[in-house]
Amino acid sequence: LEAFDALVQHAPNAQPALQAVINLPRDLTRKGLVELQEWFDRQHFEESSLRSAWKATRNEDIAARLIGHIRRAAVGDALKPFDERVDHALARIKAENDWSDEQINWLDRLAQAL
Repeated sequence: LEAFDALVQHAPNAQPALQAVINLPRDLTRKGLVELQEWFDRQHFEESSLRSAWKATRNEDIAARLIGHIRRAAVGDALKPFDERVDHALARIKAENDWSDEQINWLDRLAQAL
């Protein structure tokens, strides 16, 4: 993980898609993501290896994808399981408005469907 962090932090311009993940992840295209995955694979940073290393060093069950690993290394975003991200987003959405009981039920259903 330290080598991966160093690569992301010291060579963010090595791949255009890497720069996109760090600064504007919503602008990342599928093609860019595939190229980035192939580039990391050539650097010996396969996503499955990163996940295993993270789990081994943190003793946590992490299901983050490549983008999560890159953002963690570059800007310190925490790796969170998908369920936890959905729960956090749901709580934030509920707090933003004065929802009716029926609307809250629908929000809960949507979150469960994810």
